[in-house]
Amino acid sequence: MSDPVLVQSQPEVELEVPFEETESTPTRRAFLGVAAAAGLCYVGAIGYPIYRYLASPAEMAASESAVR
Repeated sequence: MSDPVLVQSQPEVELEVPFEETESTPTRRAFLGVAAAAGLCYVGAIGYPIYRYLASPAEMAASESAVR
């Protein structure tokens, strides 16, 4: 006589509803826009003092040679 095969029942899995993207959901494009804006601000904050430091001697020389 053969032994009966025991079959384990799988617990019922509740299917999740797929993620729906709404207007308030941040997207990759929005993230890249924010990251680009932050990068431009960073470059400006670092670049402007360097520009003023390098441009100062040229401005001083121009103001000294100006006719009064």
